[in-house]
Amino acid sequence: MKKWIVYIVATVMMGFAVIPPTYAHEYKEDCHQHHHKTEAKQALIDELGLTEEEFNKYQEEGHTLREVIIKAGKTPEEIKQSLKKKHEESLQKKVDEEWMTEKKKQAILQKFDENFEKHLDHKRTSYKKED
Repeated sequence: MKKWIVYIVATVMMGFAVIPPTYAHEYKEDCHQHHHKTEAKQALIDELGLTEEEFNKYQEEGHTLREVIIKAGKTPEEIKQSLKKKHEESLQKKVDEEWMTEKKKQAILQKFDENFEKHLDHKRTSYKKED
């Protein structure tokens, strides 16, 4: 009987030890993705020479990224190449410091191209509350 009680207590304690780090990892991943989205948005705003308020206003008005880029007096290709160059420099530092492989860097840059093209003509949907 004593062995069963020890076994049950040990099992429950292992659950407490394993479950919180699992949730912490999921939380960390969400924060990490949010951080990169925020950084990418700010880099885009800086590249366009707009304020965050101006950029958000264009989005709220329903303009696509392509339209916002043109309103800022740039071309989508100029913006894409400039942002990609900065991103590549940042990734190269990680490769040089052995935090990332060259293969991973190339995969990220390929994904950058795909995502940039995908978002160019995407219209943001509004999630405002109705009065």
